Amino acid sequence: MALFDFLKRRRLEDEFAERVRTRLRERGWSHEMTYDREAFSLTGGPEPFVLNLGSMYRDWAAYPKREQSAQLDRVVAPLLEADLVTTYEEAAPRLLPAIRSLANLEALALDAEASLEIAYPHQPFAGSLATLLAVDLPHTISVMGVQTIKAWDRSLDELLARAMENLIAISPVRFRQTDAGYHISDYGDGYDSSRLLMPELFLALQLKGPPVAVAVTRDMVVVAGRDDPPALQAMAAHVVQAFNEATRPLSWLPLILRDGRWEPFEGALTPELGATRDLAIRQAIWDYGLQAPRLERYFERQGQDIYVAPLEPIRSRGEAFTWTSWTEGVAALLPAAQGIGMTTADDRRIFRLWSDIETVCGVFAEDTTFHPSRYRPPPWPTEAEFSRLETEFSTPEWWVEVAP
Repeated sequence: MALFDFLKRRRLEDEFAERVRTRLRERGWSHEMTYDREAFSLTGGPEPFVLNLGSMYRDWAAYPKREQSAQLDRVVAPLLEADLVTTYEEAAPRLLPAIRSLANLEALALDAEASLEIAYPHQPFAGSLATLLAVDLPHTISVMGVQTIKAWDRSLDELLARAMENLIAISPVRFRQTDAGYHISDYGDGYDSSRLLMPELFLALQLKGPPVAVAVTRDMVVVAGRDDPPALQAMAAHVVQAFNEATRPLSWLPLILRDGRWEPFEGALTPELGATRDLAIRQAIWDYGLQAPRLERYFERQGQDIYVAPLEPIRSRGEAFTWTSWTEGVAALLPAAQGIGMTTADDRRIFRLWSDIETVCGVFAEDTTFHPSRYRPPPWPTEAEFSRLETEFSTPEWWVEVAP
């Protein structure tokens, strides 16, 4: 076994993790740190703290080699600064709300503790985003976990209310308008996405129609008016480029402001707004892509034989669609999709819209334990029901044209 360990190639990522651990010890960190090679993370501390190294490594690797040693201090700052505030009184002036992805938080939980339970108290915000409580420290943003909030003996509502007071105090209207007509946030403090919690900022921009916004990263929110398709299309193109270049991307999902609340942009389904619809599909692919391999490992550890169906994209006539698969006799958790490929035990296959299958077979039960939600199929159709699906419902045109 030792021979195989010796022959196993050491990755640059592994060397980076060891450098981080060494720097933590040099800076006086006394807690044991466990390296998870598969998850590329370090775990340790008095309140279990997961240091996800992926984005940090990409940030660090982008620096010239002569600067990389000094930049390690930025990597370890979240741990070293966590003890700067311990009491509520010390933290109160530094509290700020943080918008984060539930899919990312679930991935962290599954990587760190093989648990579906997110370690950070949160409130649902919109789509796959949630509001968490953070403490703004000199070099990092520290998101508060269960134990800290419990020790402060205050409710999350109360703490977030104080955090909002602090955010409002540092939030003038600060967006720059592009030549294409959409606006980009320009705060530069790591809390641009948190400004979504202040709808009045977006209403002050005098857009054409209700604001449609995307929190691309913590530092970038883009926004255009619903009734300005050219600006929305240009904004969507910017989101694609910015998201793909970001080391810490947050969200693809377009949100629209209605009656003072943000919600997923349903208007993106109209033909002239296909670019924003494409962003919503990219969000689903991203979230389920993060989730699927981790859930597979989770169920394997639990001794459960459950097929975690992937969400697959397909493009037809410039439009994006999603599909997944359902097989007779296979216990499965499905992602939300527009179409489903069904395979019988004797290998007969049909493809139908999700809504058509529910019409015949019954509703797919949503399980909100997962982020994003997964769906448990109804009983497999009887022979008569399967025949009805074959004869009374047709294959979607978009599938016929470009089916794999």
